[in-house]
Amino acid sequence: MPRYDIYVFCEECHEEHPMGMIFRLDDGPAVRRSIGETYEGKSLPPQILAIEAHKTLCPKTGRSFSQKDHHQIFLVPS
Repeated sequence: MPRYDIYVFCEECHEEHPMGMIFRLDDGPAVRRSIGETYEGKSLPPQILAIEAHKTLCPKTGRSFSQKDHHQIFLVPS
């Protein structure tokens, strides 16, 4: 089963940051893609839905943030 690192886009510093989470997905993409693109028109797996509740630290601002836009959350094959 393929593994994916999760990255999110930070609205404050305009860079992507790793969430520090790794998912195993049977139907994930072969290349880096947003979850919005990957699951367009499909139901999101439960572990993907849980991302919205997790915060990510921006190392530039020192603040934690949540990303709810599925086109700004990325699955990166690891």
